[in-house]
This record gives sequence, C-alpha cells and structure tokens, in this order.
Amino acid sequence: MTIAPLLVAMTIAAQAKSAQTSRFQPYVFGSGGLSIHPGTGAEYFRVPDRLNGHTWTVGGGGGVFLTPSFGLEGEFVFAGEVRAPQEFHYSTTTSYVVHNRDILINELVRFRAGGRAALQIVGGGGLAHTTSRNTSTVFFDTFTGRRTNVPDSPTWSYNGLTLTGGLDAAVRLGDRATLAPTVRVRWLHRPPADGLGWNGIGNLALQVGAAVFFR
Repeated sequence: MTIAPLLVAMTIAAQAKSAQTSRFQPYVFGSGGLSIHPGTGAEYFRVPDRLNGHTWTVGGGGGVFLTPSFGLEGEFVFAGEVRAPQEFHYSTTTSYVVHNRDILINELVRFRAGGRAALQIVGGGGLAHTTSRNTSTVFFDTFTGRRTNVPDSPTWSYNGLTLTGGLDAAVRLGDRATLAPTVRVRWLHRPPADGLGWNGIGNLALQVGAAVFFR
C-alpha cells in the first residue's frame, strides 16, 4: 500500500525536476564575418575624404533562453582595422594612412517566434571601444615643395555607446549544434568632427557572417 504512493511521488518529483532543468536553455557561440563601413562619418572641411572600407570580425559569447521564445545573451566582438589614405589641408598638406579598430561588448535579447522559428531577431546595446592612429605621415610644404616624413601618431582611444540589431537564420546541425548565417547593423557613437580620435569613419556598420551555437 505504501509502495504505490511512493512511486507516484517519485514520478511527480522526477517530472518536476525535468521541467525545471529544461526551462532554461543555455548556449555558447562563436562568430565571424565581414564588417562594411560606408563613408558616412562627420565631415571636417580640412579632411575631404571620410574613412570607409571593410574588415574582418570575430566574436563570441553565451546566453540562455529564459522562455522558449526569449533569450538573453552577452556578446564580444573584435574587428580588424579599417584603414585608408587621407590628407589634411591647411596652408600646408599632410598625407597619412588612418587606422580604425572597434571592439564591442554587448548585452542582447534574442527572439524566436513560437520557440522554434529558424529566423531569429537580435537586438540590444553596450559599449564600443574605438582606437585610431595615423601612420606613413608625410608633411608637404606647398611654398617650398619640401617633403618631411613624420613619426607615426600615438594611438587614440574613445569609448562610447553602441546599439545592435540583426537577424539570424538558424540551421540545426544536430542535437546540440546550430549554424546561423547572420546580419547585423551596428551604430557606434564616434568622436565629434575635429575632436581627438576623429578620423571620419561613420557611425553605422553593416556586418554579415555566420555563427555556430552549441547547447
């Protein structure tokens, strides 16, 4: 008589434990891709060419689905340098190669409709750490025609807010792995025109790539 109630109680406890452990779905991920920076930065009349170009990015992080549809994750992104020649015009001309690098730390929300949809929406924000420097600098005196090589500049740093929005198209590779082509639009707060660390790069960046998720 006592065995049956005990078995029922054990079954209910096991089911409750299973439901509790399956309620949250943690995961980690790694990503890589291409970051495209159009020439849409703040203008400074002494530097006619605003910085634009593209570079590689790598990233990673982890998160947890708090419900089948909504997840919360942390993301770290490290980008290569965007670099291009520029000129500064005054009574003389200074030509140089400008280098820009962005590092992002974000907190993001992930949404998948019905807890199963392959197309997932990602959005959030965080902190952007930007570094800039000038190399291969040549000072040209337009009056005398004299050219002088100038040492490379120090590295300037700038910290600002960043916002992220994007889409992932998840394709399951197995029980614990998922491959997802990704698209991200990043907005980064940049130094003002002619401010320290300004180099003409735009606030917006488009990133395309892929991520692998492991549960």
